[in-house]
Amino acid sequence: QVAHASAVGAPTKPACLPCGPSRRFQASRQATDNAMMVSEEPAMDRRPAPPSAVAWIAAVLLGLLLALPGQSGATTNDAAGAGTPWGGAGRTELRGTVSRVVDGDTLWFRPADPARPAVAVRLRGIDAPESCQRGGPQAGAALRAEVQGRVIILRIHGTDAYRRTLGTLRREGVDINRRMVETGHAWAWRDAKGRGPYTQAERTARRERLGLFADPAAQRPWEFRRAHGRCR
Repeated sequence: QVAHASAVGAPTKPACLPCGPSRRFQASRQATDNAMMVSEEPAMDRRPAPPSAVAWIAAVLLGLLLALPGQSGATTNDAAGAGTPWGGAGRTELRGTVSRVVDGDTLWFRPADPARPAVAVRLRGIDAPESCQRGGPQAGAALRAEVQGRVIILRIHGTDAYRRTLGTLRREGVDINRRMVETGHAWAWRDAKGRGPYTQAERTARRERLGLFADPAAQRPWEFRRAHGRCR
């Protein structure tokens, strides 16, 4: 009985609380700690990543392409412009007539083939006086006498900076471009190294004091254009 009474009358022992924080508290504390750790980390390096190998190769190829001669879209025969002075070798030839002479190195050529339109032609490798320059009207008349009413062969070497056909004219085997220089009606075009297709013809005309070369003070066309611009 005593034992029973003791068992019955003994005070109930309170349930033991967990010795540590609850699982929910632990998870909250861990999330807070993680956030603090992230905030305390140093900022990552934001420098852009180096270009990929494909992008690098594409840039190199583009640079090489732009460096190729003739990629600018124009081959010039104008001493005031840039590019090669006499164009390529020329493989295309057209038969036709000259419809109009503009000046001593420019004209309009009409192909014999009616399917082909007339084209403005800049004579390759020469530079004649401008039409408003001293010697210009004489140069135009000399070219007109060489080509007007004749069957002409035009060899095409490309285009110049003004989109004119860059060409050599032949009449019965005679190089008209050369004729304009050797008779003293045009200068031979030279590059920076003094090269050009008609430099020897100019030396001969100078030695014989023909045409423009009879006047030591004759102004070169590119100098005239630099000082006064082109004729209107």
